[in-house]
Amino acid sequence: MVRNRFSLFIVLFTFIFFASCNPTKHILQGEYLLESVEVKIDNKSIGRDQLKSYIQQKPNKKIVGARFHLWLHNSSKPGKENKWNEWLRKNGEEPVIWERKKTGTSVEQLERFLRSKGYYYADVTDSVILKKKKADVIYHIKTGWPYRINKVTYSIPDTSIARLVLADTLNTLIKPGILLDEDIMRAEFKRIETNLKNSGYYSFTEGYIDPHADTTSLNRKANLEIIIKPYMSEQMITR
Repeated sequence: MVRNRFSLFIVLFTFIFFASCNPTKHILQGEYLLESVEVKIDNKSIGRDQLKSYIQQKPNKKIVGARFHLWLHNSSKPGKENKWNEWLRKNGEEPVIWERKKTGTSVEQLERFLRSKGYYYADVTDSVILKKKKADVIYHIKTGWPYRINKVTYSIPDTSIARLVLADTLNTLIKPGILLDEDIMRAEFKRIETNLKNSGYYSFTEGYIDPHADTTSLNRKANLEIIIKPYMSEQMITR
């Protein structure tokens, strides 16, 4: 048992050692291997994993702390075409080269996501540490205060639809006090669409719903007006 554990340790140590050896061996002059990506945010209510999904570049994947797939790719010999080198490239992973443009795009995507969650004044910046052909990227996020819904009003010219929608507002997902969250609004509009279709408005879609949020208030609250445009049945559309 002890011998088996020792052998496993030796194999694991050898794997980590070789997989960690010179990961930048094929990185050209002026290029940088993306070593790490970190998100620093001052708001614990927003998960870092969710934010990372909006980041355009991520480092090569690791196994037990080592980039095994990158090591496989780097073990192949450039310019030599044979089955072994083909296997290494196929099962390996090309080095992720840091790109300034993609970091900038990631900042924009993070700002857009935070805005959709009600954080209209979120500040997202990046800092990049370049050293020994490696790049460490850090995204700094200050969310600021979010907008919350103050009150909800409806503008529905079609009186038949108005009766159905207003009679069901007890079940609405959009309530005063919640964040001005676009995902919640989309879910509510989908709920309205489903209810109206079940009531005979078979060609009704979310496209008829036009929300207007007034965020000019200085007390961090927004008045939301839900406008439902006049409905046209399929027969009326095809005429």
